[in-house]
Amino acid sequence: MRKKIAGILILLLAGTGIFRFGMIAGAASQEPGSAGDPLITQSYLEQRLREVSGGNSGQNGFQKVNISKGKSLYLNEGTECIIYSGGATVLGNMGFINATSGTLAKKSSSAKLYHQYISPSNASGMKVTANSIIYVKGSYSMD
Repeated sequence: MRKKIAGILILLLAGTGIFRFGMIAGAASQEPGSAGDPLITQSYLEQRLREVSGGNSGQNGFQKVNISKGKSLYLNEGTECIIYSGGATVLGNMGFINATSGTLAKKSSSAKLYHQYISPSNASGMKVTANSIIYVKGSYSMD
C-alpha cells in the first residue's frame, strides 16, 4: 500500500514540476492573439482586413455585366472576369491568364465558359461573339 501511495505521489510531483516548467518557459503566460500566441478567430481576421483595405471586403465581389453580340469588353490590369453565358474571343497582345486551367489565353482564342480570367495589362479585352453575361471583378470599359 505504501508503494502505491509513494508512486502516486511521485507522479503528482513530476506532473506539477512539468507544468511549472511550462509556465516558466512561457507556454501558458502569453496573451491570446498576441505575437506569442498567434491563434486568431475568423471575425478578428475579417475586421483587420477591412481596416487594412479601407472598406468592407465582402462587398467588392463580382459585378454582373450584360453585353450584346459584337461589343468589346476591356479590363484594366488585375481585373478578373468569368463568362457565364454566351461567348467571346480574346483581344490584346498579352491575352488573359486563365486562372482555372493555369494557362495563357492568347489573342484570337475562344474564351471558355465558367473559367476565371485575369487581365495582365490594361490592353487586354474580349470581343463578344454572342449575347453574353460576364461577371467582372475590378475596373473595365466597353465599346
